[in-house]
Amino acid sequence: MNTKRIVVAGVTVAVAAAALLVFFTRREGAGRAERAVREAPRPSFPVSTNVVVRPLPPSALGARPASDRRPPAIPSSKGVAAVTDAAAGSLDARLAALACLGKSLPEADVEALFTFLDRRDAEDSLPPEKLNALKNDVANLLRAQARFPDVLPWRLAAMWRDPLHDEVWRDYCIQHAGAAWPRIANKAARDEVRALLWEAAADPAAPGSGTALIALRNLADSGAEARDKVAARAAASAGAGTAPEGVRVTSLQIAAELGAPGAAALARPILSDRSQPVHLRMSAAAALGMTGDASDLPALKALAETSDPRLRAAASSALRRLSETLGRQ
Repeated sequence: MNTKRIVVAGVTVAVAAAALLVFFTRREGAGRAERAVREAPRPSFPVSTNVVVRPLPPSALGARPASDRRPPAIPSSKGVAAVTDAAAGSLDARLAALACLGKSLPEADVEALFTFLDRRDAEDSLPPEKLNALKNDVANLLRAQARFPDVLPWRLAAMWRDPLHDEVWRDYCIQHAGAAWPRIANKAARDEVRALLWEAAADPAAPGSGTALIALRNLADSGAEARDKVAARAAASAGAGTAPEGVRVTSLQIAAELGAPGAAALARPILSDRSQPVHLRMSAAAALGMTGDASDLPALKALAETSDPRLRAAASSALRRLSETLGRQ
């Protein structure tokens, strides 16, 4: 296993743990907090070849597929030039230059930053993990522009659909597409984001599949998507035994939260199987806390006394929630 794979695997476990912590806190009654503008990297997954390339509309400000390589855009400011300098090997220096940029960039600078996002790993002196971190901050800045770049949904979709892009960056593209939704006023742009999210969510092995489900859940919460449709998709991903662990953890939580039929049935065998990954069993406990019945109390009580503190916490939280629900019935 090469270094990049080890790093990605580590990120997957860390993000799964963070997602579960947020989930348990949320289910204990805390209000839904505003999501941070800058999020930790999402887990990445094996490249899927089962993707459909959607044509870009003529109105997309000249946007082209990421695989259609173009000459580098020429920025109009020294700051953007410093951020996008492929020969500069200092991430700190490039982040410092980025921090000095404002939210009213001229069109030439915006285009130069989009061209930078389209850069592949081998085209920059930064190692992939640092290049992805810089790209993430650049995407945050583009989303925060006073004049929202209408082309952003198509650019992100084109890069996600390009299998030659880094898998972690493709996951970031899904994350930023979902996060941009509140600022998108153009119907065609919203349709493109919706299509991208469903395309990624439909294949549990695709980069960003779990991230897409989170975005779709958020759309369902806001009324922009049908809850039952998102719940069914989440349940299907949770039940896919060959899906990556991070996708199953996320999918099972969302399926239970949205009340997908059969969510408890999916969670029970996972909870009882000691060979399953810890974070997946934690997710199963949380799911039973929301969707289980009295028959699940003994298993949760037993798990609440296990030696693993992570499973103890998850089971105890689920046990309290389920007991309170049954007590009100």
